[in-house]
Amino acid sequence: MGLLDKLFSRKNDAVDMLKDISKYINQEASTATQNPRQTTQPQNIHSAAVQQKTPQGQSWGPTMPEEENQYSYHGSYEQYFEDIFQSSFSQYSLTKENIQNRTVYTFMKDANKCLVIELVSRKSNPQKIRCDCAKLHIPYLRFYYDYHGWWNTRSYVINRTNNALR
Repeated sequence: MGLLDKLFSRKNDAVDMLKDISKYINQEASTATQNPRQTTQPQNIHSAAVQQKTPQGQSWGPTMPEEENQYSYHGSYEQYFEDIFQSSFSQYSLTKENIQNRTVYTFMKDANKCLVIELVSRKSNPQKIRCDCAKLHIPYLRFYYDYHGWWNTRSYVINRTNNALR
């Protein structure tokens, strides 16, 4: 498998991330247009973006957003995700399985698997569960719990999970 295949093997994750990046860039451009007194040289664009707080609803960026996220949550990252899943998706029964430094959640409804979510380290390269889900046409998501700058804000987790359950 080539480098590009590895980078884009999680097509939905890559598309979501590119959409988030595009929104952020558009917001930066809009802010610069609305504030004509502020002249930004090309070399200062990056530093201005780094200093600006991440807008609510965005789950990536150099600074921690004000919105609740896995790092600002009062418990572990597993407790954070479980809290979201149980409070926002209570119509599904949820099972949890720990497999080799990964946590796998399965959403069930009426004895049917509706979604599988893996919480994984950025250092791991798990493919089996994702491939098994693809063969069985079961939606699959992956959230990284240790990737600096990927905050997994509450709205981001809920939106991705909702989209996968549709």
